[in-house]
Amino acid sequence: MKVIYSNQLSPSESELYSFFESVFTEIADANAFTEDQNQNLLSDWFSVAEMIKYLAHGSLIEARLEDGGLIGAIFIGKQNQVSWPDGHKMEIFILGVDANHREQGVAKKLVLAAEEYAT
Repeated sequence: MKVIYSNQLSPSESELYSFFESVFTEIADANAFTEDQNQNLLSDWFSVAEMIKYLAHGSLIEARLEDGGLIGAIFIGKQNQVSWPDGHKMEIFILGVDANHREQGVAKKLVLAAEEYAT
């Protein structure tokens, strides 16, 4: 299996929402949240639409199979300019890997690509 890692400049909102929703739902269904974290929808935690708008200040790095199937993604962006006025601090906003492709180093490669982008 060959995985292609690329910086996505104009992502599909519906594809990303579907991808992150499936990853989130799997985690929520596994009871990974405590009772005080009772949100059960991705939209309670994260907005894909806002992420796409914020791409001017960050990067979306995707992992795709050769056939184009999305198996992982990480979104990083600059931290708040008020709290980090030097503008050189980046943070991971969301990272997801498809359940069928975990334990294969996909998340590690996404984080390494994000670190490279941030430097």
